[in-house]
Amino acid sequence: MHMREKISVIIPIYNTADYLPRCLDSICGQKYGNLEIICVDDGSTDGSGDIAEHYARKDSRVRVIHKANGGESSARNVGLLSSTGEYVAFVDCDDWLEPDMYEAMISAMKQNTLDMAACGYFWETEDGGKPVGNSYPVSKEVFGRKELFEYVYIRDRYRGVTSWIWCKLFHRKILHEDGELLEFDENLRFGADLVFFIKAAANARRICYLQTPFYHYFQRENSTAHTKNLQIAFDIVIAYQRMIDYLGEMQIEIQMIPWLQRFQGYRASLVAEQAIEQKDSGMLHKCQQVMRVLEPVYKRTNEEYPERLQRYEWLLHYQL
Repeated sequence: MHMREKISVIIPIYNTADYLPRCLDSICGQKYGNLEIICVDDGSTDGSGDIAEHYARKDSRVRVIHKANGGESSARNVGLLSSTGEYVAFVDCDDWLEPDMYEAMISAMKQNTLDMAACGYFWETEDGGKPVGNSYPVSKEVFGRKELFEYVYIRDRYRGVTSWIWCKLFHRKILHEDGELLEFDENLRFGADLVFFIKAAANARRICYLQTPFYHYFQRENSTAHTKNLQIAFDIVIAYQRMIDYLGEMQIEIQMIPWLQRFQGYRASLVAEQAIEQKDSGMLHKCQQVMRVLEPVYKRTNEEYPERLQRYEWLLHYQL
């Protein structure tokens, strides 16, 4: 009997005992069975590690690695380095999957000899979820890196295609840089996954997008994405600079740099809002410096959104 290709599913786990069973049930219950489920317990103190061990006892595909707390990127790196699958997927420990997600994605990968498959997703809150759609049509055929970058970074047109890594299936061969396995930057506490994605995407030549939303992305108030720590929040501004520098140095898809700068300006503006709330004039000034440099490109890429430009201008000149 032909052995079906293995998917390594990497789950960094930290203090999500309330949500972890739902996540692991959805992965263990996948219709596609040849999975290597790597749970990396990043020093949890709420019993999340014990929950993962419970699943490992029930399902031989589940492997648990316990480590001292080092952050999400550190946990992902440990999982990736210990993975053995030809295909690699990442899941956040408070999210969950539709039961046919990996079956649909690997089927597309195999039929079309893909480097990467992406799928749609649901935006979930405590009040319920809704699928995220695209304003413009996304190709149903195999497309290349240029189209992928346009879908991902021209955000207003294609909200359903994203640079988040959890709604992707990667062929292992594209997760390399200079012959070495790609790693998440452990010094970036927020946004390291975006840098990882752009480097993997740079290696991709054949991609397809499955319109069906298979992944449930849960918005949890105390997650990193909602951090009140301004230094951590600012890390995503640094992450975008790394991405911009990378495209420039590699001389690939440089036409996308203004769109990445637009994201960077927007992210700086979000941190500026938080700095105003927290009355942190030092951080506000730091954000305004970034926003000032990016003002021309932000205006050019948001011409049809006068309310955004008005907000940006107000934040740029706000004084504490």
